[in-house]
Amino acid sequence: MSHRLQIAGPALAIGLLAMTFTAGAAAEEVTLTDQGLTLNANLETTGADWQQGPVVLMTHGTLAHGGMEIMQTLQSALLERGISSLSMTLSLGLDNRSGMYDCAVTHTHLHTDAVGEIGAWLGWLQSQGVEEVALLGHSRGGNQSA
Repeated sequence: MSHRLQIAGPALAIGLLAMTFTAGAAAEEVTLTDQGLTLNANLETTGADWQQGPVVLMTHGTLAHGGMEIMQTLQSALLERGISSLSMTLSLGLDNRSGMYDCAVTHTHLHTDAVGEIGAWLGWLQSQGVEEVALLGHSRGGNQSA
């Protein structure tokens, strides 16, 4: 069973303030293959039982990546409050993409391509035993996550 939650700013802030830090936190680079492309993400977990709590699935903005400063800061803030998160890097049609998308490169990806990749990461989280997922998107990633 999967749960799709959308958390607005004030609700997220209240929820974060109510949480406490969890010992045993870990960070891990995760990859999966979807539509012939290697997808990348950074998983920040609260400990060995991270699947028991909600996990925030994070989508970055236009041409950016899951490791950009704002995404790292959000992951750190969530972790400090005992919330695990997965910050993905959308492929934008490129295999094993990391870092900012070069604007000089011809764009062949579509805005809606993100939906399949978000779904692939939701499936991966489910395969790990996660039952509660909140979607968080920065900029265009918010639209794609909705």
